[in-house]
Amino acid sequence: MKLNQFLGEIFQIFTTPLFQMGEENISLIWVIRFIISLIFVAFLTTLVKKSLKYRLLGKLGIDPGNREALSTLISYSFGAIGCVIVIQLSGFNLATFAVIAGGLGVGIGFGLQDITKNLVSGITLLIERKLKVGDFIQLDTIIGYIDEISIRSAVIRTLEGNEVIIPNSLLVESRIINKSYTNLKGLIRIPVGVAYGSDPILVTEVLLNSAYMDRNILYQPPPKVVFIGFGDNALTFELFVWVNTIDKELLIKSSLNFIIEYNLRSAGIQIPFPQRDVWLRNPDFLKSKTKNDSQEEDKSEKKYISF
Repeated sequence: MKLNQFLGEIFQIFTTPLFQMGEENISLIWVIRFIISLIFVAFLTTLVKKSLKYRLLGKLGIDPGNREALSTLISYSFGAIGCVIVIQLSGFNLATFAVIAGGLGVGIGFGLQDITKNLVSGITLLIERKLKVGDFIQLDTIIGYIDEISIRSAVIRTLEGNEVIIPNSLLVESRIINKSYTNLKGLIRIPVGVAYGSDPILVTEVLLNSAYMDRNILYQPPPKVVFIGFGDNALTFELFVWVNTIDKELLIKSSLNFIIEYNLRSAGIQIPFPQRDVWLRNPDFLKSKTKNDSQEEDKSEKKYISF
């Protein structure tokens, strides 16, 4: 009897209307049911996206970038339809709900400007396809691959292995270098300084031979050597080479530097280090000046001792 009475009180607490919204009485059990329904819709949305991205679209041979865009747009459309169905089944009149949401939207919009901007930017990125998953990009000092583009933000995997989360609005508004927009072909520049007195023709020959010794370097366009000018301590050259894998620029530069250093040393061409020559105009005057100063210091010390 007491148990039935206790369960009855609990049931009454959960079913008692808390307030009324339109024609619908809102109770605690209604709120719980509504939240569970939305969580279920979110779960199905995530499941649909993963199924499309990793199974269906993958089997159709669609590239990773297009798979990400299609799966995101389709899954979020599915989620939006699911939310509308949940609201309708909960007893809300959608017309009334739209009026209430419109009234709240004016006030909430000012506080959610950044979120709204990122949502719109995310849709823009997914539709325009100027940036897509797998692209190798540079944003200021951040260089890496796009791992994911969602509605609100994007994930960039840097060359160091870090994952950077960037708001979509920043990708839309900033000047971004997409190094793989059409392909990964790119130009690498290798600055080289040699000692004064070196033969520029021989230096050019050594640098070109060094370029062709690396298998990553393309023959078309061919490598080029530019004589930049006369530096403070060296004759400055620059080697231009084209590669098909610009995302491996750091490794290719390292390999070329090893080859160039070895070939220059083998050819007897020196790589100088910064140095300065100081010339004295009046060395005799400075010597006499220094000698007089030291004699005056000795006299002052003697006076101090006698005092």
